[in-house]
Amino acid sequence: MHIDAAAGANGGPMHTHRLQEERFIVQTGVLLVRRGHERTRLGAGEDVRVPARMPHTWRAETESSLIVELRPALRTWEFWRDLFALPTDRRGNPRIGEFARLMLAYPDESPYFRPIPPPLQQALAFVLSKLASARR
Repeated sequence: MHIDAAAGANGGPMHTHRLQEERFIVQTGVLLVRRGHERTRLGAGEDVRVPARMPHTWRAETESSLIVELRPALRTWEFWRDLFALPTDRRGNPRIGEFARLMLAYPDESPYFRPIPPPLQQALAFVLSKLASARR
């Protein structure tokens, strides 16, 4: 996936991928990648791999262009397509119930947020998705 990131753009809160390794390849700009307790500053032409289950996030220090690879691919493309189609709040965040439904539909592709264990997040997603459906 190709991302053009404005200075300050980020990869969201610290999260893990249960089954996928993630690789960040910087084409232009400067990216700060946090992997566990390690922070790595990457410039153009540099890359870093994040093993499955390792907490991580990133932030563009300058306007940057990067490639993000997730392996194995699984249904990552479909996950991102459906994520960006979700209704959002005023700040651009998906509604929690809608995101919960997405987590249930894509349990292997969905990011899991620290420090809540993935099985507990799945249980919460089930409850939140039902509450969101009841509000319709």
